[in-house]
Amino acid sequence: MNELLLDDLEHDKLKQAGFWLRLRATFVDIMILLIFTGFFGILLSLVYYAMPSEMLYDTGWMLWGVLCLLYNPLMESSKSQGSLGKLVFNFKVVDKDGAGLTFGHALLRFVAKLLSFALFFAGFIMIGLSDKKEGLHDMIVKTSVISTQKE
Repeated sequence: MNELLLDDLEHDKLKQAGFWLRLRATFVDIMILLIFTGFFGILLSLVYYAMPSEMLYDTGWMLWGVLCLLYNPLMESSKSQGSLGKLVFNFKVVDKDGAGLTFGHALLRFVAKLLSFALFFAGFIMIGLSDKKEGLHDMIVKTSVISTQKE
């Protein structure tokens, strides 16, 4: 029980990012991925035009899918500790101790986000309803999105 209280005290020292701010960061990430997809699609079309090969074309789109799926885990486990959208708003993803995530931890967080998504976004809506501003995916893998902006 003392460990839980200590965890709550440590958790309160960090300024969590709320639902609407995190949603804005997600929209920035979506825009970045859409732009990336557009450029990638143009490049892939040019390569396909020069060397028509269904296998090359399909492989290119599979590579695109893998890069998009790994975007959040790679960014959240990097030195920046957050996606480009989170960086714009000065957010970082941290574990329960306030430290950065390993790639494995960030990948588990991404998988847990899929669960939040599969539950008709209920896991994300929990961010706005939770006192600690945590979504289901944050609760499952014990992470927080904190604001690093100076007040």
